[in-house]
Amino acid sequence: MEEHYATVLAPFYTWSLIGDDFGAAVDTEVQRFKDLCPAIPDLAGADALDLGCGSGLHSLALAKLGMRVRGVDLCQQLLDEMAQHASDLGLSVTAARGDIMNPAIWTEGSDGATQPAVITCMGDTLSHLGSIQEVEAFLASAYPQLRQDGMLLLSYRDQEVELVGPARVIPVRSSPTRIHTCFLEFEPEHIHVNDIFHQFDADSQAWTQHVGGFTKLRITTSLVITALEAAGFEIQAQNTYGGMSYVCATPLH
Repeated sequence: MEEHYATVLAPFYTWSLIGDDFGAAVDTEVQRFKDLCPAIPDLAGADALDLGCGSGLHSLALAKLGMRVRGVDLCQQLLDEMAQHASDLGLSVTAARGDIMNPAIWTEGSDGATQPAVITCMGDTLSHLGSIQEVEAFLASAYPQLRQDGMLLLSYRDQEVELVGPARVIPVRSSPTRIHTCFLEFEPEHIHVNDIFHQFDADSQAWTQHVGGFTKLRITTSLVITALEAAGFEIQAQNTYGGMSYVCATPLH
């Protein structure tokens, strides 16, 4: 997974995820957070932790909501990109490179005196964990880190329905100079993802192909809800935006 991001996906990651207007995508996520969790604007000034932050889409949405944000990711190239996006948008975030399965990295370099009011784990991050047991352990680790009046926000692709035949070929995004196509191979608990990128070089007037693949967990809503409840969370809201399932959960008192 880490090698795939470093050698194939990272240069295309943000464009593939949201296109060319990063600021507009951040505004969209701000609105989704407000829609899912109407109380989230009240947490302005509080600490937030974005685990698996990538190039900062959700970290910067939280920052735009007035929070002090720490983003954690394994890919240094994406963390550097997040810093550039933050600068471009006049926002401030703190970045930490590390494995989100290591809770020590969540607070490394901080005074540890303040628990985050919001923890987010968005996009495909949950599916990048090594097993269902790791998902359960990750959510259990998040519970004691979160303020008791705080909230945990998750998003993921619900892969309960297996795609078959040509439906497994996903036209992710295209532009006059870039094309991203994805081919999925389903297994009972995993999905093998084959990423195929084509990029046009104006100097040579030729297309180049970049191909890579990785295996991810097959995440379903029932799996996520069961793991959240087992970890001590109460589900407050669920919705679907842009093909992604979003969940807001709070510690059960």
